[in-house]
Amino acid sequence: SHIEKFICKNKKIECYIKGKVNYSLFPSPRIKIKNLIIKEATDSKVNLLTVEKVSIKLSIKNLLAREKHKFKKVLLNNYEANINLNKFKNYENFFSKETNFIPLIFNKGKILFYNKKNYVGTISDARIKVKYLENLVEAKLEGKFLNDDITIKFENKNIDNEKLTDITLKMKN
Repeated sequence: SHIEKFICKNKKIECYIKGKVNYSLFPSPRIKIKNLIIKEATDSKVNLLTVEKVSIKLSIKNLLAREKHKFKKVLLNNYEANINLNKFKNYENFFSKETNFIPLIFNKGKILFYNKKNYVGTISDARIKVKYLENLVEAKLEGKFLNDDITIKFENKNIDNEKLTDITLKMKN
């Protein structure tokens, strides 16, 4: 429950761990979670994110003091995300800088896009890196869309209390 609360703190989502939670010291200290499900608090019928394997890398400093654990990086492997394009603005809160400074890396995933209940498209073999810096949020998505390689770069800067957003989309063919 401590890990579920950490992942979903200050957000309008609910987390459920359906598998085991383990600890590993090699190659670096980390908490391993199997079968994590994240749902929207307002719509608990739809899984927003289903992740087969999650690794939370821990800092070696204060490793023995459980209440002082610092998470360095979160790796999410074999995931499926269901994105409703009508609620896209709501998803900004999930990755807001105020609630999370830990880098997120999503590997080997599938992102399904919907418009209300109608299927729109899928990005498969998706890899996403999200970095949080002091006044900057950077994200890079790479994957396959319509049998073509796609790269989307997202940069959200906060300059003089004004948000500036850059989005770059590239497709190979």
